[in-house]
Amino acid sequence: MVYRALSLAAAIVALAPSALAQVLPVEINQTQTLQLPGSATGVVIGNPAIADVVVHSPRMLLVTGRAFGTTNLIVLGNSGREIFSSEISVRDSSMATLVVTRGSGDNTYSCTPECRPSPRVGDEATYVSTIQAQRSEERKAITESSQ
Repeated sequence: MVYRALSLAAAIVALAPSALAQVLPVEINQTQTLQLPGSATGVVIGNPAIADVVVHSPRMLLVTGRAFGTTNLIVLGNSGREIFSSEISVRDSSMATLVVTRGSGDNTYSCTPECRPSPRVGDEATYVSTIQAQRSEERKAITESSQ
């Protein structure tokens, strides 16, 4: 019985960095510094279309909001161990959210002061894919115009 309790406690401690994940709010088209508790050897961003991360130094990251929405950030240290984990929420400083339900599907918008598509997990698949295609075309046009 004691062995089982110790095993459970060890499992909880091992999962602690992920379990204690926090939300990092970042404004769209703004950069925020992030101080790390240790030196980063690897950085993984869930969706680079929503947020971009640049390693400024081993203990400082620069996080830039690229599009409305949420993604996650995982920072690895020595031996590939996770030293930091966070959800990144990209929004306007005065973000208001509107969810439009049509039939069985949701469409999420960020409204400050004008409503713009802000797809989230659980939104209608055709809505999400349409917004992703539009954003891809916008990025392509920007890239081509800068060349």
